[in-house]
Amino acid sequence: MKIANWSRQQVFSLMHSNNLVYNQCWEDPRLDREALQIQPTDNLLMLTSAGCNALNYLLDNPERIDAVDLNPRQNALLQLKIAAILELDHADFFQLFGRGYHLRANEIYRDCLRLKLDDKAQMYWDEKISLFQPNLLSPGFYFRGTAGWVARFLGEYIQIKGLFPSLDRAFRAQSIDEQRAIYFEELKPHFWNKILRWSTRRGLMMSALGVPRCQFLQVEEHYPGGMARFIEDGLDAVFACLSLKDNYFYHLYLFGHYSEDCAPDYLLPQNFDTLKERVGRIQTHTMSVLDFLQQCKHKIHKATLLDHMDWLYAKYKDTLHRQWQQLVQLTEAGSKIIWRSASLKVDFIDPIPLLDGRTLASALKYDLSLSEKLHQLDRVHTYGSFSIAEVQA
Repeated sequence: MKIANWSRQQVFSLMHSNNLVYNQCWEDPRLDREALQIQPTDNLLMLTSAGCNALNYLLDNPERIDAVDLNPRQNALLQLKIAAILELDHADFFQLFGRGYHLRANEIYRDCLRLKLDDKAQMYWDEKISLFQPNLLSPGFYFRGTAGWVARFLGEYIQIKGLFPSLDRAFRAQSIDEQRAIYFEELKPHFWNKILRWSTRRGLMMSALGVPRCQFLQVEEHYPGGMARFIEDGLDAVFACLSLKDNYFYHLYLFGHYSEDCAPDYLLPQNFDTLKERVGRIQTHTMSVLDFLQQCKHKIHKATLLDHMDWLYAKYKDTLHRQWQQLVQLTEAGSKIIWRSASLKVDFIDPIPLLDGRTLASALKYDLSLSEKLHQLDRVHTYGSFSIAEVQA
């Protein structure tokens, strides 16, 4: 068993250590924006991921956004989006990041975008801008990267099974009842067969999707039916209970691109000029959250920590404790912090000791009713829990 666990960790490291992992954010910003209630005077801390949500949050007019990620490729992607917003018109911007490809990607990058990037981002895109050039193996950017490999495999399976017409009708359904019928009668029997069910019980596919071993084990241990049932229940909620009309997450993953009427807010034409005015407020930082907090000189009013605390708790508890100690020092009464977890209940946050002798439980007030309400409305349904906390005096 130890050898198997070690091998899975090596596979995860091999897949992600030198790759762009996330080509879109898998956290629903609609939930985040309601939970955070971003104000014009707010400084916001977040993990970069694919940069989508940094741009979505910018529409709420914060004063500053610090996007932090250990993976320089994720920050390079956000920098490329920022450069494209500044230098391109909306048609070219949407072609690149909405359609996921552009026949003139190399030319646009060389002539318009490259000099807007820092040295590390330039080095990455000098080699990788071809990700936006379609070829015989891939129609574009959103079938690239480690998560994109799984999407491409899934797309091939859908093509072989002839399911694209049914998927298209599900996304265009005029009611939840119509959508639900298409899902249960035409889609789920093909998606949830023995082969795919078996695959979800193996760490390899989860690693490709960016799920580390620690989170896989959390779900296997605590969710009735384990990872396979967790995924099945999540897909049932997404496809049978929530409208797919604006579910751009699964539209992208299944079709390989966004559409004009099913895309994140930062890609919509009515928001483009606003982003042009505000993208200078985003700063990228290639470092750990703890390193950023230790050098940060300004107050933090809002923070979204994604699910990275699951990773820290599994192997780096001391880092997790010091991170929270620094974060609480940089916040003030009323600051809001949100995070997600694979666990149904996160029980490792409250006991964390603070520098003033208190525990974190006394410094945070949870909005349980709002977090439960929003969690049920999550258009992604890939997390076990969603937490909203307000810092107390």
